[in-house]
Amino acid sequence: MKEIFHRLDDVGKNDFSLEFMLHCEELRIPLLAAVIPARLSAGVARFLRDSQYVTVLQHGFSHAEWVDGRNDEFPATRSKANVHHAIKCGRSLLEDSIGKQINGYVPPWNKTAQQTISVLEELGFSTISGDSETWALLKLQTTMHVINISIDCAPCHLYLAVAIREKESIKEEIEILKQNQIDPIGVMYHVHELKPEYQRKALDLIESLTNDFQVVNFPGLNRET
Repeated sequence: MKEIFHRLDDVGKNDFSLEFMLHCEELRIPLLAAVIPARLSAGVARFLRDSQYVTVLQHGFSHAEWVDGRNDEFPATRSKANVHHAIKCGRSLLEDSIGKQINGYVPPWNKTAQQTISVLEELGFSTISGDSETWALLKLQTTMHVINISIDCAPCHLYLAVAIREKESIKEEIEILKQNQIDPIGVMYHVHELKPEYQRKALDLIESLTNDFQVVNFPGLNRET
């Protein structure tokens, strides 16, 4: 059976992301959650502390652009010392809030600089998860384990993820990718801004993909502190 993994981005506030994670927990669906430290609410932190099926990765610090319009929190123009401080503080905030070690990182907008990769390696992160296309375009190099996503569940013509693609099109894309990709296929979800009529579709989608494909987990990214 073909292998995939699920990654939920922009987690932190008490929005539909929490309901999505609760749904996965109830159905025992392994899920990677890219959590923004500066946006982490007490309710989400309590859930993540007790969760058995949701693995937390750090998602930047505040997910704010360093330069307007550049979609990058830690570009090469930001000093390495500043980047180091921000990521270290974000990691500490997450670990203190959920009581688990954080060893994985997701760049905001899936975009980062080689300098930031070096900072993550210096801080001892073991895993990074961006997206395959951007990673290849930027020609990033790292000693960390790379688990990039290849599929975005949001329609490509929408800037904000307020809708969800049809599950048939996503399944077809997985089948095409598996012909040329050995590693598990990563599927990315943004659900915090979904319109109400698409929220049920998002829950149905992750259930359907989990039934049709083998969902892999990544043990070791979180350990109790």
